[in-house]
Amino acid sequence: MSQAAVLQPTDPLVKSAFVRLGLRGPTASCVAIGTAIDLPFTPEQIWHVLEDVENWHKWAGGLHDPGRWLEGRHFEVGSRFEQIRRLGPPIGRQVTVETVREVVPNQMAAWWDGNGGVRNAHLWSLEVRPDGHTRVFNIEVLCGPLVLLAKPMLRTRLRKRFMASLEGLKRALELQTAKS
Repeated sequence: MSQAAVLQPTDPLVKSAFVRLGLRGPTASCVAIGTAIDLPFTPEQIWHVLEDVENWHKWAGGLHDPGRWLEGRHFEVGSRFEQIRRLGPPIGRQVTVETVREVVPNQMAAWWDGNGGVRNAHLWSLEVRPDGHTRVFNIEVLCGPLVLLAKPMLRTRLRKRFMASLEGLKRALELQTAKS
């Protein structure tokens, strides 16, 4: 999986994002985006780039504007950051303050919000593969009335942007390695 690939809603990691929102699985008003890629970098190298929320916009394929840490500077339970996502119509530009709720350093970070017009759960997960590469999972579940109205369009657009963000993460890591 040297290129970004799409995960199915039945994938255990995608299902776990639904659970974080108090759901058993997909509903009519939810869209799940799950993507993965295998990268020839260590979890520590990848984690370092993922924690740099101020620079997500540089590699996240048009999905983010510059974010910022509000409390903390690393993925730790309780740390908070602001992210500005470009989800496109009908949701548009969405500014959210996220609180990291689960962390296993260099393996997994998750945050979710059960309040507001668009509820979301996000999960970054890193898994070392037998070949020494690291599989990176980028998972998002969005739920709400606006999601229901634009589900097919939103799913297609976000899937492309999430796949582009993983390819961008790969390029960012390659550049970082070249500079070292």
